[in-house]
Amino acid sequence: MKRILALLRRDVLATSKDALLIYTVVAPLLLAFGARLFLPAVGQATINVVVTEDMPPGLIERLADYVHVEVVADQSTLEQRVLAFDDTAGIIMQADGSYTILLEGNETHDTEVLPEMVLRKVLSADDAPLTLHTVDVAEAPFPFREMIGAFMALSMLCIGSMVMSLNIVEDKECRVMQALGVSPLSRGEYVVARSLLAFMVTLVIVFSALWLLGIVAFQHLHMLLAVLIAALFAVLIGFVIGVISGNQIAAIANIKFSVLLFLLPAILTLLLPERFWLALAWLPTYWAFVSFRAILVEGALWSELWLPLGVNLALSLAFIAVVYPWLRGKLELG
Repeated sequence: MKRILALLRRDVLATSKDALLIYTVVAPLLLAFGARLFLPAVGQATINVVVTEDMPPGLIERLADYVHVEVVADQSTLEQRVLAFDDTAGIIMQADGSYTILLEGNETHDTEVLPEMVLRKVLSADDAPLTLHTVDVAEAPFPFREMIGAFMALSMLCIGSMVMSLNIVEDKECRVMQALGVSPLSRGEYVVARSLLAFMVTLVIVFSALWLLGIVAFQHLHMLLAVLIAALFAVLIGFVIGVISGNQIAAIANIKFSVLLFLLPAILTLLLPERFWLALAWLPTYWAFVSFRAILVEGALWSELWLPLGVNLALSLAFIAVVYPWLRGKLELG
């Protein structure tokens, strides 16, 4: 244990003096703080309106003079568009000639007010009778901040993996591996020390990023367990990158690929229909994102977390079991 702590202490001191590693840790935190400042202004730049195909073409053209107009096939598609992530108001023409404006409920002030003002202006040119209704079609506002927090937590896993892999590459470049080969330190102790550093970095930056985003009302113990389980796969990726990379340039190139491995499943859950999500179920990072989203967005209880956490743990251990024999042969001290 003393040898593990000594190596861990050396890594912390070395990391604090390495400009690249400092930037690797600090930059995502600055990004989280910047996102916190940006979030209140999301959707304020453009007023978007969605209408159905049965809207009179002349009316659509006059609306387009003031706002961005999107035309969809029917009312069901219009409601789905209103419930999307950006600010979009829906306008429906009723059978009696009146108009209904549909809102999700979390729009900015401009999106709530301007579509009605523009519609009044456009209709007044025709001297048409005007009856307007504003209806919220969502039960609750979309949790932009919490969803971004789930993405941020997932991306922070890459940072712990990145720091560990760059330290391993530095050990090889500076011939620290050879020096450790003639020391009492065993390979197992080296692996534990490197893994502890990755776990520590991941935990610190995940909770720091969430705090900088202004997300504090969540179950911290749930999040702690979810991060620890998700970090298992991140640690494995860090070892693989450190072993296969001959220098820091090669390591950075491999890290770029690993970032896709972490973030792509989460991005695809937003782009693909839910029936296709099963194709992502073999990736631990998919279940990590499901866990983070359940905790931060849905406020899930323990009974609702056992499935994503358990599957994530099982998949991570399976990947470790498969890769470990190869990794053991590559990670030699001396």
